[in-house]
Amino acid sequence: MKQLLIVLSGLFLLGACGGTADLDGLNTMTATDLEAQTEQGLEDDVQYIDVRETDEFDEESIPGFENMPMALVMDNPSLLNEEEDVVILCNTQNRSKEVAEALIDAGFDHDRVIVVEGGISDYNGTVN
Repeated sequence: MKQLLIVLSGLFLLGACGGTADLDGLNTMTATDLEAQTEQGLEDDVQYIDVRETDEFDEESIPGFENMPMALVMDNPSLLNEEEDVVILCNTQNRSKEVAEALIDAGFDHDRVIVVEGGISDYNGTVN
């Protein structure tokens, strides 16, 4: 029993220390696909949002992405247009996953909500 508690505690701590969220069931794009898209020019009818905190965004951001911290989007999903695709970026994908699920729960079409796998940490393209 003691060993089981140790294993479970270790798994909990591993998850809390920045492992990446499971994206099963969500639409995703790879950071490599995003790099190619940014090189060709971002699409006008797509909302590109970075849900990291403002200080993180100010330190490093992808041109064309708008900073909308996670708490802002979670509290105000109506700030986004349900009729357009929404590409969501964060540092590793954890916050993006939570925001994507919240948008879908708020009525956004599942097919229009896209999480960037690995977040900006996996992105090797041009940054500000």
